[in-house]
Amino acid sequence: MTFGSYPTSDSGSVIIGYTASTNGDITGPKGSFDILVIKLDAAGNKEWARNYGGPADDYGVAIQQLPDEGYILTGLTNGNGSDISGHKGGSDVFVMRLDRNGTILWQRCYGGTGFDAGFSIVSTIDGGFAVGCTTSSNNLDVSGSKGGIDIWIIKLSASGTLLWQRTIGGNTNDDGPHTILENSDGSLIVGGSTLSNNVDITLNKGSFDVWIVKLSSAGNIVWQKTYGGTDNDLFKWLAKDRTGGWFILAETRSADGDVSINRGDLDLWVIHIDNNGNLLTQKTYGGSGVDGAGSLHYLPDGDLVLFGYTNSTNGDVCPTLRGGVDYLLLRVSAAGEIVTQKTLGGSQDDQTFYGSSIAATLDGGFRLAGSSNSSDGDITTPKGENDIWIVKVDSNFLKPVPPSFSFNYRTPVCIGDGNLSPVVSSGFKTGGIYRASSPALVIDSITGIINPSASLTGAYIITYTITCPYTYSTNVSVSILGITTLEPFSFNYTAPICNSSINAAVVKSSPFPEGGKFTSSPAGLMINEITGTIAASASVAGNYTVTYERSATSCTPLIRQSISVVIEASSILSTSFSYASSAFCIDSSIYQMPVPATGFSSGGIFSASPGLAINPITGNFNPATAEAGNYTIIYTVPVPPACYSGAISTSIPVTLFKCNCQLFVPTAFTPNNDGKNDFFSGFPVAGCLIDYYNISVYNRWSNIVFTSENPLLRWDGRYKNENQPGGVYIYKIQYQFKNQSLKKLAGSFILLR
Repeated sequence: MTFGSYPTSDSGSVIIGYTASTNGDITGPKGSFDILVIKLDAAGNKEWARNYGGPADDYGVAIQQLPDEGYILTGLTNGNGSDISGHKGGSDVFVMRLDRNGTILWQRCYGGTGFDAGFSIVSTIDGGFAVGCTTSSNNLDVSGSKGGIDIWIIKLSASGTLLWQRTIGGNTNDDGPHTILENSDGSLIVGGSTLSNNVDITLNKGSFDVWIVKLSSAGNIVWQKTYGGTDNDLFKWLAKDRTGGWFILAETRSADGDVSINRGDLDLWVIHIDNNGNLLTQKTYGGSGVDGAGSLHYLPDGDLVLFGYTNSTNGDVCPTLRGGVDYLLLRVSAAGEIVTQKTLGGSQDDQTFYGSSIAATLDGGFRLAGSSNSSDGDITTPKGENDIWIVKVDSNFLKPVPPSFSFNYRTPVCIGDGNLSPVVSSGFKTGGIYRASSPALVIDSITGIINPSASLTGAYIITYTITCPYTYSTNVSVSILGITTLEPFSFNYTAPICNSSINAAVVKSSPFPEGGKFTSSPAGLMINEITGTIAASASVAGNYTVTYERSATSCTPLIRQSISVVIEASSILSTSFSYASSAFCIDSSIYQMPVPATGFSSGGIFSASPGLAINPITGNFNPATAEAGNYTIIYTVPVPPACYSGAISTSIPVTLFKCNCQLFVPTAFTPNNDGKNDFFSGFPVAGCLIDYYNISVYNRWSNIVFTSENPLLRWDGRYKNENQPGGVYIYKIQYQFKNQSLKKLAGSFILLR
């Protein structure tokens, strides 16, 4: 019989329990029942097996590997002899230190003259050990009995010397502790069960309760809490979560108090508490039979793996029962939902007990430990009656198989339709429950049949949920439609539609009866039958009829509407033109005519800026009728084609100038600011446009007293802001009138003051 499987540093495990066998893996029995320790490698092969004890009954209950790869174990013994010495009386707590090969390094007995047994052991940060025990004694090593059977915590040094001991409990029976763990501050968490309702226990919920106690590093109670209902609730295992709280695995027969529901007979019960023992969540798992708890493992992703045993075939337990009692593995999410579940076993009883009966392996799988009386099913090499049965499962064993089934309903569903059954996919998992998002949809929860005539119109979501061998839900949307009265609707396209465009989207009215198809005639128009979008660039220019049609249903009448659509051919608009020159002499009365560019678009209008008369049809103009100056001539197509590219108008500049031009130079000037003859310069004849001008004025000593390239900038008789004396001055002028040659003038003039 095994009480637990514990991981080892080499990816193997060490098994502890007891045996009455004298053959097979057992050699050299010491008494009627011996402590049994078996070391397995990573593949599950036996490396060594040792039995320890004396002539009386001895039981191994818990073991832990130490940093030196040796072991510390605890259990109980009933007398001296062989491997046992120092027996106190009755049944004693037994602690033994082994090396990595199972050789005894030391052993100690602790207790009084009553019943004393070790149930759990943990190495502590000070190098010693803390042992969780049960005692009915109140003498020798035991003091402070609370009455009945107490939980007894003993603190040992590295060599097994008793450092301190504490009894905790009430005046009746307090069972366990099956788990003792140390926190980083040296405090201890103890998990057990209690029937008491006094002394250290402040509240009993009824019968046996799960009891969790936090002790200081000196063994004093920091806090204690009970959990349960009015029936028996027994602690089995404890694991720390990532937030400092704890997950508790128990088994329960209650259906009240802290227990929200009993699934039938004995259930597995998972309790989540915070670091002060406050109840956060709880949930039971099981069927109508016996579903017992062994231990649990907390996964890095927050899921829990529960290991126990079952003979149920319903409720939460739906894998095939192989016979008798089977191993039961449940993987549950952080929210408590079953992710997946498996059973293992044969035709007889295969079960686990309290203790570390599940251990994670480095490959992500688990090693399970319990006992088996089967010789078939999953058991391949039975040794005899009530064997220790070790099972290794890989990382995929408890991964859910992704569901691949679905369901749907015929659409549309009209309120006048008859009953409608779901259409299910191949591999559909039966046995689930159908639920509608509103009671206004009448649906059979077992068959999924909808009764439209008894339902109300509206949109609904129908969900189908299975819970075995995992919880999975899938859903579909269903709308119950009334008999529709057709409302006026329309559709159109934004004109023009040019065959140089890419797409033209349909413009729909609101409301619009969706679900129909668009067609066109004659051929040549490329249209998407679902969206109505016209692929204009792939269509041929012309006139078409576009029709939208939706077939009649039991809910709606036939819909059909047509419109005319024109696909316009694209054209290139050219308005570019020019004249023989951009400058013309106003002394000439020769009409100037425009020269159109290649592809010129006729039918437009010519216009010019004010002062220049132009024929709006031909674009001809007579320079002699206008004043000299700069003008703009514009050609515009006032009504362009529907689909065109290019400019609808073009403008060009034109300059008119006087041809027979002369430059007048005065012979004297009087810069006295009387407004008459105050400046000296060359003066062009009115209407002459000058392109280049440069004047220099020299005094009698040939010094330049004035220079300018701007005919409008004239000499005021000063040089460096000083008035120049009257007298004769010399000038030199270079100038060029528009479209004439460069000319030079030189001479003299008189400055009069």
